[in-house]
Amino acid sequence: MILDNEVKLTNNVTFDLGTKKPGPGQSIKLFASGVGSFISIDHGATAGALSLLLSLDAIDDVEFELPSNTRQYIVVKFTGGSVTMSLGGNQTAT
Repeated sequence: MILDNEVKLTNNVTFDLGTKKPGPGQSIKLFASGVGSFISIDHGATAGALSLLLSLDAIDDVEFELPSNTRQYIVVKFTGGSVTMSLGGNQTAT
């Protein structure tokens, strides 16, 4: 769900950035809270062809950015807590 430029991601569910992706040179910001372990993020041009984008230590709360060339589909894998994505620009709920 997109609300006020923020998306709460669900573990291991593909998210389509589609037209919500920020413009060239703008990053996608994420915040992991209460995860307590490592998280991994896959991305791909289609939902069926994903590859590892990054893996990071989220034992403590962490804020980080995805590169602007992140492909259209992303999947965040985590075991607990929450991961929120902040999109640049003006977004509307769809």
